[in-house]
Amino acid sequence: KLQHGTSDSYLQTINDVIESAQIDKFSKIIIYGAGEVGKAAVKAAKINSLKVACFVDRKKSLWGTNIEEIQVFSLEKALDIYPKVPLLIGSFEFLDQIESTIKDMLAKKELTNQILSTKDLCL
Repeated sequence: KLQHGTSDSYLQTINDVIESAQIDKFSKIIIYGAGEVGKAAVKAAKINSLKVACFVDRKKSLWGTNIEEIQVFSLEKALDIYPKVPLLIGSFEFLDQIESTIKDMLAKKELTNQILSTKDLCL
């Protein structure tokens, strides 16, 4: 499906992130970032038969809304509802900052959720 030229410039990269994460280990993900890259991540999740549990976004105005028929929560609320679900960073910018925010919240809640990002492709 991806080989037939997509107009979505983010889809191939996000799909590669999901595939590199050995998706057989889990059946759903949380997507951090409800923007364009996050929306591409929804498509990539569907291609890989993954359910998207929810979006997380730092914009409070999005909390409680739906994007692509998926609820948007704060990071804290998402981890309260889905404490073991891996987080996919749906952004290509500020990766270190976002990852740090997620790690701080995971530590606060004593959780060990897997974090997936485009940084995984550089290993």
